Amino acid sequence: EVLPEEFYPLHRCYLVNTKYILSIRRFEVVLQTNDTLPIPAAQYSRIKKRIRALSVGAFPLLVLQ
Repeated sequence: EVLPEEFYPLHRCYLVNTKYILSIRRFEVVLQTNDTLPIPAAQYSRIKKRIRALSVGAFPLLVLQ
């Protein structure tokens, strides 16, 4: 089954719906529930760019370094 593109494999253990990401911090994302999920350090830049691209026009996204 193919999921909609807003579902993104953040980590091999986490598949996240990007509509529920509140912010991106260094090596983690914060969800609207205030839960945090890790972003692998080696993939941080690539994942941050992809999540930002998915969120353009859909919702405001706070990116913290």
